[in-house]
Amino acid sequence: PFLVTERVWQMLRNLRNLGIERIDGDLLLDDSWFEVAEHDPAAFDRQPLRAYNVAPNSLLMNFKVVRYWFEPVHDTNSVRVRVDPALRNLQIENKLTLVPGACRGYQRGIAITPNGGNDVMTLSGRFPAGCERYALDRTVLTHNDYVWGLVSGLWQQSGGSISGGWRKAVAPADEEPLLEFPSLSLAESIARINKHSNNVMARQLMYTLSAEVNGAPGTEEGGRQVILDWLAERGIDSARLVLDNGAGLSRRSRITARDMASLLTFAWQQPHMPEYLASMSLSGLDGTLRRRFRDATLAGKAHMKTGSLDHVTAVAGFLQARSGRRYAVVALHNHEDIHRGPGEEVQEALLRWLHEQ
Repeated sequence: PFLVTERVWQMLRNLRNLGIERIDGDLLLDDSWFEVAEHDPAAFDRQPLRAYNVAPNSLLMNFKVVRYWFEPVHDTNSVRVRVDPALRNLQIENKLTLVPGACRGYQRGIAITPNGGNDVMTLSGRFPAGCERYALDRTVLTHNDYVWGLVSGLWQQSGGSISGGWRKAVAPADEEPLLEFPSLSLAESIARINKHSNNVMARQLMYTLSAEVNGAPGTEEGGRQVILDWLAERGIDSARLVLDNGAGLSRRSRITARDMASLLTFAWQQPHMPEYLASMSLSGLDGTLRRRFRDATLAGKAHMKTGSLDHVTAVAGFLQARSGRRYAVVALHNHEDIHRGPGEEVQEALLRWLHEQ
């Protein structure tokens, strides 16, 4: 699930190094390895352009996201916009105005609006001149349009040519691939999921489990069943567990703190424990904990996965106490406005107390 721009570039360079210089005709895109139900990216929180709302797709590239860079141009009293990666099939309408003021405000006054679809994005609003540089990550295009824009652009940058457009197809099962480009290992993928709370990568993993264990196409329900079967085979009680889409971005998922702690304790006893531990954010140092628990008491003492939704906040992982003992720690908070600060305050108090035990 981590086929980001630089890895796509490397894959295409490998193809060029085989002596391939041109593609005659269309780029054929096969996304049949997953079967994904109709997805409304606005359904969860009415934020369809946010990266966390991207749907799984077996051809997912760069999380279907671009980064907009905004810079004031004082000489012309305008706002310069750069897009990374630059996609040949994405049009940007820059209607931003530069206004005096400090660099603050929600999205620094910028509104990003799809205009007739996700292939034309209108940027409007009043951008403060006090901003030196500002970035926003947002989704664009459909999955296949994104793949076409990224691959065709990088292919041409490498000196290759392509004469057609793109269309969907299914790769013949009896043909050997000219080039194989391996994904990251499971341990590397899980580290990126846990440290950065990457929802679409987590969802991709559940579909992949389904496809690998039961054969393509991978499905959400198939992935759920693989996980439940795995727990049952190891004698782990899942009666109170409710799995939804494989990620934390759900209002239906359920687990008790006791069951989560039991699962963490089980993981601690396994041979792959070091890889699992290293996949979590390190308090005060990296991932989603890089700005939390930064004082000398807790910095570097906890490996944890965080979670946050409106009215929900959670941490789960391991803490090394002053005594040298390791504790499995789980705190799951569901309460109105708990995400606005009180939840994190309770979690910090819990960790500080436990650190002294």
